[in-house]
Amino acid sequence: MNFVIANASNVLLTAGASSGNLLYTGAIWLGFFALLYFLIIRPQRKKQKEVQNMLQELSVGNKVVTIGGMVGVIKKIEEDTVQIAFGGNEKPIMFKKWAIKDVVVD
Repeated sequence: MNFVIANASNVLLTAGASSGNLLYTGAIWLGFFALLYFLIIRPQRKKQKEVQNMLQELSVGNKVVTIGGMVGVIKKIEEDTVQIAFGGNEKPIMFKKWAIKDVVVD
């Protein structure tokens, strides 16, 4: 009988320690995900919004840089494509909007 009571008290003590460890582990995981959100996810979403705004605000005559590093002037804008003229070549080349990296401000 004493053995059963001793085991029961050990189980209760162990269960109490486990729930404390579980709470501590949960707090560590929560902190890890919060750190992940603020260091990776949030800045990436902010950059995506900036790129979307830049692409929506494109207009004919803007000087742009493509993802390939080519610098040209927008001649025509369609729904998801733009026509860009480069250098002395007046015949514009068609690009997808996502291929525009930046708008050059002179």
